[in-house]
Amino acid sequence: METATPTPNETTSEPRETPTTATPTPDVPTESPTTEAPSVDQAITDAVVEYTDAYFAGDWDIAFTKFWSERCKADNTERNGFVGTLAAQEYLYPEGSPRPVAVDVEIDRVAGSVATVSYGYRSSTESGTIDAQSWVLEDDQWRYDGC
Repeated sequence: METATPTPNETTSEPRETPTTATPTPDVPTESPTTEAPSVDQAITDAVVEYTDAYFAGDWDIAFTKFWSERCKADNTERNGFVGTLAAQEYLYPEGSPRPVAVDVEIDRVAGSVATVSYGYRSSTESGTIDAQSWVLEDDQWRYDGC
């Protein structure tokens, strides 16, 4: 009796051994990656950019509520002046018009929870600079303190 040898397309009930080559496993860290907190400079820069966007958009909830320091919020004269400034933004920058954005943010100085920041603002129609603006860290958030 003759036994047939299976061709590559045929199967047999007997398992076939396939040669294996040992491949080294790369070192994989056992700890989960953690998200690092942004640097102080990055956190301040992000706050300045977001505040400037909200300021030129006349967005009270962001510009005042989120980014004004408690000291500035407590100053009625400053707060009232800011209300007028934000209201003027709707007139100066109607919906769809180019609004200035913060550019070239420079952290002049950081001393603990106080920082001084200089930056420019620019749109297609205007530009300017802000020199030595005060910022303070409150509740883990950098806030405008230049009132």
